Amino acid sequence: MSVMALFGIATLAVLGLLVAVFVAVFVVRGPSVEDDASADDATIDASFHTHGVHMS
Repeated sequence: MSVMALFGIATLAVLGLLVAVFVAVFVVRGPSVEDDASADDATIDASFHTHGVHMS
């Protein structure tokens, strides 16, 4: 087998391993969803105003 074929097989194996680890972590932890329900319109407007965005 040539060196290029071995390199290609090794590359595919590593990529497959990375995908498997990513899927496993996603399944174990679940999607990362933060709760933004506590932010009301006044808080959001104040945050935008602090950063120089003025709503009309």
